[in-house]
Order: sequence, then C-alpha cells, then structure tokens
Amino acid sequence: MKIVTYIWKNRRIVFSAAVLFSVLFFAYSCFKTYYTETIMISLIYPNAEKGKYPDGTRFNIYDLLSDEVLQNAVDSYNEDFADSPVALSDIKNNIFAQENMAGGALSKVTEARNMGLDSAYFANEYTISCVPVHKWSLNDLGHYFGIVPYVNNAAFSEKLYSSYIDFFMQEHAEKNIVPGLAGTIDYENYDYVEIANIFEQRINMCINYLETKNAENGSFRSNQTQMSFNDLINAFRNLKNVQVKNLTAFVSSSKLAKNPEEFVNRLKVQNELYTLQYNKYKGESEVAKKAMSQYDHTFEENIIITGIGDDNELYQARPKTAYDAIAKQTLDSGVKAENLLKDIEENNKLIKLYGSAKISADERSRLCSVADKLIEEISTQNEQLVKQADTTVEEYLTQKSSDYVRKTVMPKNYLSISAIMKTGVVFVFSGMSVLVFLYSKDIRSRRAPKIRKKKVRLKFNDNMTQMGKH
Repeated sequence: MKIVTYIWKNRRIVFSAAVLFSVLFFAYSCFKTYYTETIMISLIYPNAEKGKYPDGTRFNIYDLLSDEVLQNAVDSYNEDFADSPVALSDIKNNIFAQENMAGGALSKVTEARNMGLDSAYFANEYTISCVPVHKWSLNDLGHYFGIVPYVNNAAFSEKLYSSYIDFFMQEHAEKNIVPGLAGTIDYENYDYVEIANIFEQRINMCINYLETKNAENGSFRSNQTQMSFNDLINAFRNLKNVQVKNLTAFVSSSKLAKNPEEFVNRLKVQNELYTLQYNKYKGESEVAKKAMSQYDHTFEENIIITGIGDDNELYQARPKTAYDAIAKQTLDSGVKAENLLKDIEENNKLIKLYGSAKISADERSRLCSVADKLIEEISTQNEQLVKQADTTVEEYLTQKSSDYVRKTVMPKNYLSISAIMKTGVVFVFSGMSVLVFLYSKDIRSRRAPKIRKKKVRLKFNDNMTQMGKH
C-alpha cells in the first residue's frame, strides 16, 4: 500500500520522464525507419517453387548479398556519388536478407512432417533491408557530423537490384547455345564425306534447338532480324536438304577424297574402336538381360535396395524399381550396340567404295575445286543463318527472362507493431527507472539527518564530561 501511495505521490515526475524517454525513442525509431530502405525480390519462373534457378542449379539466398553482387553495386554507386564513396566493408554489416514466408506455409510443412509426410517449402520472395550507415566525424558538416547516414540507401538498393539482375542473367538464366551448336569446322582435318556429315549434324542440332524455342513461343518475331523461329527452321532445312545434300551426292558419286588411302585407313581405325565399344555394350545388354530373368521383382516383403538416381544421388529403391532400372540398362545398352553396328556397316561401305576408286590427278584437282566451292557456299550461308539465329534467340531469352526477377519497394511503416511494442517497453522501463531513482534518493535523504543528530549528541556529552571534571 505504501508503494502505491509513493507512486501516486510522484506520478507526475514518473509519467513525464517515461513520456520524454519514450518520445525520444520513438523519434529515433522513425529516424531509423526513414533512412532504412527495404526491397522485396520476387522470383517468378518455372522451378522457383522447387528452390532452383532457371538453369536447374539450386537457389542460394546468399547469392543475393554475395561479395560479387555487393562489390558491383558499390562500384556503380560510387560512380554516381563520387563525393561520398563507400567501401564494401561499410555495406556488408548494414545490409540483411531474409525469406518472406507465405502465410501459414511454415505451419503446414511442420504439420505434414509431424504426420510422417515428406514436405518442404521453398520461398520465392526475399526481403533485403539496407539500414543506415553512420560515419562520425567532426569535419563532416554535410552529414551533420555523422548524424545523417553516409549512404543513400534508396539509391544503393537500386544499384544492388541491378547488380543482382546482371549476376542472375549471366550465371543462372537460360543460356543461348546456338553459337556452341554451330561452332567452326577445321576443314583441313576432315575429308569431303566427313565435312558433309558434320554440316548435316550441326544443322540438325540447330533445327532441334529452334524447334524447342518455337514450341515455347511460336508467335515470337525478332525486332532485329525480323525472323521467327519457324522462319529460321525452314531456312536451315532448306540449306540441309538442298546444298548439303548436293555436296554429299557430288562427293559420293565422284568417289572424291582428298587422300583416299589416308581416308580409308582412318575409317578402318574408327571401325576398330566402334567394334570394341559394340562388344562392350552388347555384353552389358546380355548381362542385364540375364539379371532380368533371375530377378524376382514380385517380392513384396520389406527390403532395402540402394539405387543411384540420374543425379548420382543414392536413394532407397523397391524391388520393382530396381527391376525397372535393370530393364532400362538392357534397353539402353542394346540400342547403343545397334547404333554402333550401323556405323560399322556404313564405314565398310565407304571403305569398299573409296578403296576401289581410281581418279587421275588432274580430274581429282578439278573435282576438289568444285567441292571446295560448294563447301564455301554452304559455310557462308550457314554462318549467316547462325548469326541470325543467335540474335533471335538472344533477344527472345532476354525478353523471356526480363520478368524472372522483380523488385518491390516496401513502404515505410512508422507505426509498426514492433515499434509500438518497443516504445511501450521503453515507457515502462524508463518510468520504473525514474521511480527507483526517486525512491533511493528519498531513502538516502531520510538517513542523513539521523547521522548528524547522533554526532551532535556525542559532542554535547563530551562537553558535559569535561565540565564535571573541573
């Protein structure tokens, strides 16, 4: 009861002090919120919900604030704010990234796992907060001696987003593989028949790749080349079916080779290699087929069989799954063996054809000049088509990937629940601190007079004693 009375007696001082400190804290909170910049990065592309990048690699939240991304952002920021440059060390300790979990996602995953189910959740939204960076200095009048933050966080967050976009596009976005499919051919190392086959194979790879892009977006037309994927496919097919076929027919009908003896020997060596590979795959197919006949895939009891997945990851397979793996191995090895057998037969035909060819030196020179001219025409047209395909695909992938990563500037919430609760805690704590201070002060003031009276009484007794002696 005395405590309540004491509090009521000093209520004005306690309340005023609590209000003063809480107002100061709230002002500091608003100041910090004003200079803090928060952006939300949203990942919108296939497989983002599986925690993967577009190229299939696993997404890592630390890439958002990697040294490479931050350093590029710092360099770009310093170009615009040369009068107040910042260092990477100034930024690293004042920037944070965290997942933005969808409502109820964590509780659903926890509930599923408690029930024994395999469940996981991958966030596709992440918040990045840039808190104020202060540099205290008596000479820095422009920033009021360091009170005003040294870094413009609004501008830096823009630079950070641009830096991450560049990193994302270069490292993890879908790559344009047209240049790699086309490549260059060193004609000196191949004979005419081989050159014609290489042309056909590489053109087929370009056609197959362009068909996948056409299936994704058949209506796309490049602004730079004015060509669609279908236009490019038809152009490549025309090149293959007309000019490459003409080269093949001319070389085959004339039995033309740069050096027939060397060409035949190379085919024989190639057949020896093909034969070794054929025997290997044939043996694998027979072993797997024998295992299939002895394997009881109808076994229904619990059994642990360790298997290896496509990504070389171990997993627990059931008997039926293991049987399917053996069946697949049998089929794959058998198909590879048959393909090699066809290649051997084709090489034997060429060996027989060119081994019996007899062409004079003058005639060979004339035929070679005609073949070289055909190759040059095919190569020139192929390079033009590859360049157009490269430009078209690059423009398509840029347009396709432009919305993969989006940025949203989060509004500043000065009256957040966290700020209000912290201000309330400061109000209570400061009020209690002032109350304790006043109470301790009163206790000291009450004890002080008693001590002085005691000293006076002792002095009086001493004087009386001395007078009695006299």
